Amino acid sequence: MATKRLFIAVEPPQHIIEGCRDIIEGLRSAGDGIRWVKSHGIHLTMKFFGDVDESRIPEINDAAGILSGSGAIDLVVEGLGTFPGGKRPRVVWVGIAGDLDRLVKARNMLDEALSGIGFSREDRPFRGHLTLGRVKGRIPVALAMSLEESRNISLGEMRVERFSLIQSDLQPSGAVYTPLSFYSLT
Repeated sequence: MATKRLFIAVEPPQHIIEGCRDIIEGLRSAGDGIRWVKSHGIHLTMKFFGDVDESRIPEINDAAGILSGSGAIDLVVEGLGTFPGGKRPRVVWVGIAGDLDRLVKARNMLDEALSGIGFSREDRPFRGHLTLGRVKGRIPVALAMSLEESRNISLGEMRVERFSLIQSDLQPSGAVYTPLSFYSLT
């Protein structure tokens, strides 16, 4: 059977994607050393599966149905940072604030339902973020300064009304994401 590389995520609205694109363009001009995410690839990961036999997609869809009717979640996209912090970051991200309690509750419900059909639970604490880029080596000084100057950036609000099951195809030009299913919260 064929496998697909899958994850469940929140796809941000266009104004948030455009704000992320603007941040990336501003940081890109400060130096290289980061592989920036393309606009269509910006998302808030809720559950990463990795390679999954495609025959399991209906099971995943059924389990994720637990989110139905749990209600929209209001979030704020703000704050620029890196994982891990310190001198050797690997990921540049913009943060998520707002109703984090409900976001974490939805993520935990999803994790519980998926563990019931054999997928392992997340072992790391959830830190909601939108990845903007992945660091290839050391960050140039000018870029590090630009990151620091942009720490308090705010892109505005977004209302989460659904999660998406997304297929990720890794290509030499970067990942190509294809939504396969949607799970309405409203």
